[in-house]
Amino acid sequence: MSCPDAAGRDASASPPETRNGDARFPRAYRLTARREFIAVYEKGRRAGSTSFVMFALPNTRGHCRLGITVTRKAGPSVQRNRIRRVLRDVFRRHRSELAPALDLVVNARPGTSTVPLADLEREFLDRFSDLRRRFRS
Repeated sequence: MSCPDAAGRDASASPPETRNGDARFPRAYRLTARREFIAVYEKGRRAGSTSFVMFALPNTRGHCRLGITVTRKAGPSVQRNRIRRVLRDVFRRHRSELAPALDLVVNARPGTSTVPLADLEREFLDRFSDLRRRFRS
């Protein structure tokens, strides 16, 4: 053996699972049913940006929930999945700051896959602030 301290052949090369609870996107924070999306579209308010349109409707759950729609116009599946992943990540990282409790639906526009993460994050937080102001007034 060239290195006596090396792990055996069956050792995993992947780092151990280090996810903390805040980095997850549990089911309680997601819109999952079609009727939930429709309720947000019909009864909620909207705010648009260059990358997406955000719809919001107050809920009684005590925290925000997120639903994301990305049509085929946004690009092939790899790009659509990247858009979903990035938007979920922005929501996860700012989940504790998002108050009041709203159900959010984000509809990505074509071209969103080329927008840098920092710009998407800024747009997401700006649109959320716009909607929060509208519900407070």
